[in-house]
Amino acid sequence: MKKTKIMKVKPLFINNFIDKDTTNYSFLFGDFDNDNIKNADDKYPFDPTRSEYADEVPLTEELHKIRKHTMQWDNLTTNVSKRIGASRHRVKSETSCINKLRKKYIDEFTDIGAMLILVDKESDIPGEVRKIKRMYPHVIKEKNFYKNPKGGYYVAYHLVVLAGRKQLPVEIQIKTRRQSKFHDEITHTGYKRELFSANQNKQLHQRMMEIRKLDR
Repeated sequence: MKKTKIMKVKPLFINNFIDKDTTNYSFLFGDFDNDNIKNADDKYPFDPTRSEYADEVPLTEELHKIRKHTMQWDNLTTNVSKRIGASRHRVKSETSCINKLRKKYIDEFTDIGAMLILVDKESDIPGEVRKIKRMYPHVIKEKNFYKNPKGGYYVAYHLVVLAGRKQLPVEIQIKTRRQSKFHDEITHTGYKRELFSANQNKQLHQRMMEIRKLDR
């Protein structure tokens, strides 16, 4: 019986590809359906009639931000390498950075699992907090953003409790219905992507205060 020859395929190393020719990575940075959303971020990359982001934090933007950060080492590693007579040098790729962050820090995340409780008034929140603490007494983090709004416009009550057989951290957010609707709106327009200007932050703060008056 003739043996089938197995062809060895070299692994593809994506090393600092973002500042080079991104056309080689059209599966990430291209736009198959021409709806101005890059393929990696497009929930429906082959359907021009449906323009929707797959996630509130676009992957391609995060890759660019990582690359922008690592670029600081481009000339530095070359110069130091030459000066000390090193045999080789490299700058860690974007995917390698993600891999290392996952290995070293993902266990420190406390909001991988999260849920939201909606209430009608701010005065309903303390009762919900007490109920949660009775059910899950192991509270490892607690933040009241109603006292100190995050970014000047984000208000909510956050609890991180340990739950389940493995006692994994779970984040519980408590918001009024109006604030939750407001947060959904700003999430889709730039909150997670850090796109707001100082003037826009001021306007968001004013809007948040108007909603709080209705919630009391």
